[in-house]
Amino acid sequence: MFDAFEIVRRNLPLLGQAFLVTIELNIVSVALALALGTLMGIGRVYGGRWVDRGLGLIIDVVRSIPILVIMVWVFFGLPLLLGVQNFPAFLAGVLALGIHSGAYIAEIVRGGLASVRAGQMHAALALGMSWSQAITRIILPQAAIRMMPPLTTRVIRNIKDSVLASTIAVQELFWAANLLEGETAKPFPIYTTLMVFYFLIIVAIARALDRVYVSVSARGAA
Repeated sequence: MFDAFEIVRRNLPLLGQAFLVTIELNIVSVALALALGTLMGIGRVYGGRWVDRGLGLIIDVVRSIPILVIMVWVFFGLPLLLGVQNFPAFLAGVLALGIHSGAYIAEIVRGGLASVRAGQMHAALALGMSWSQAITRIILPQAAIRMMPPLTTRVIRNIKDSVLASTIAVQELFWAANLLEGETAKPFPIYTTLMVFYFLIIVAIARALDRVYVSVSARGAA
C-alpha cells in the first residue's frame, strides 16, 4: 500500500505549483472579502435606513445561493454580461469566493460595530472627530478584536470552499489531485495526502489566529 504513495512523491512539482495557486487564491479572495465585508458592515450600521435595507437585501441574496453556483455563474455568466472573452478562471474564483465570504463578513462586521457602546461614538464626536475618524480610530479597532473569532471561522471556511474552484479549471490542489487520480487510477494515496495537507494547514492557521486573538483580546473589552 505504501508503494502507492510513490505517485505523490513523483508528482511533487505539480502539487507544489498547485499549492502556490491555492495560497494565492485564498490570500486574494480573503483580502477582497474583508474589504467588501467591512464596507458593507459599516454601511449597514452607519449608512442610514435605506442603505441598511439595500445592503441587507444584497447580503441575503448572496448568502442564499450556494458558493458553487456563484462560482460557475461568475465564470460563465459574468463574461457574457460584460462582453468579455477568455475570462480568467483564477479571477472568477477570486470574485466568487470574495463576494460569498464578503457577505458573511459584512454581518460579522455589523455585529462587531454594534457591540461597541454608543457612548464612545458620542464622546469621539464631542472631541471634534468626524464620523469617519471616529469609526476608523475608535470604533473599528475595538470591534475588530471582538470580530476575530468569527472571522477566523470564515477564513477557514474560505479555504475549504476554495477547492470548488477546481470545477472551473483553476489549477489548485484539488484540481491537481483529480488530474493525478485520472492518470493513475490510484485515489487512495492522492486524496489521503490531500486530506492530511488540508488538516495540517487549517489547524496551523486556526491556532495562529487564536493565539493572536488571545494576545489582544483584553484591548477589545472596553
